[in-house]
Amino acid sequence: TLGDSLLKLYKFTTDVEQESAATSTTTSNILTGFDQSPEAKQDRDTQRSNTIKSIAIALVRYYEDKKSYPATSDFIQMFNSVKIYTKVATNPQDPINKDKYAYTYASTADGQDFTLSFFSETQNQIIRTRAQDAKKYQEQEQAALYDNQRKNNLETLRTALLLYSNNEAGGNQEYVFPTKENYQTALVPEFITEIPKDPKTNEPYEYQVPETFDSFTLKTVLDAPSPGRTGYLCNQEECRYYW
Repeated sequence: TLGDSLLKLYKFTTDVEQESAATSTTTSNILTGFDQSPEAKQDRDTQRSNTIKSIAIALVRYYEDKKSYPATSDFIQMFNSVKIYTKVATNPQDPINKDKYAYTYASTADGQDFTLSFFSETQNQIIRTRAQDAKKYQEQEQAALYDNQRKNNLETLRTALLLYSNNEAGGNQEYVFPTKENYQTALVPEFITEIPKDPKTNEPYEYQVPETFDSFTLKTVLDAPSPGRTGYLCNQEECRYYW
């Protein structure tokens, strides 16, 4: 009848408390030898997030070929099935890779969805990724690839326009650039082998030149610019993002 009073008096513990203590000790032992600073935890979580995104995108590519996600609950078996679809080298092991710190995967019975997960040290919870999330990651990745190509294309065009100007300018002219109507034919093939076009729309980039022909502007709108930015431009002086 004394119940909790005796537990407190003699410092006994319940089965639940013993189990909790054992779990805490086990987790503590698991993390021995790992840097526990906030920066180290954040770095490991970044690695986890990048790995899961890479594998999630690979799963979408696998689905596009097979019309079904790998039917397994074994993470390594799934990874071995999709690793040929990864675009960068991907380590399938968690930075700690013990106990709860291990990646998991499971597909639905019909193979039309999946769940990837990792345990976040900074958030102290499981982070799950499903097929709909993976498709968004793929769209973001493709947008970044398109934007990088657009920037490279504009910088290549700028170089060709400056070479053209060096060839055509004379007297007091510092710069001279071709008209909007004929700039493409004026550059090819002497200054560039072909005029690059937008990788998504296959349309030429916007080119503007004033009536004095002593400056120019090349512009493109980006699919996934940084917050507050709209696109990328090049002129005779520089290439930069614009707002």
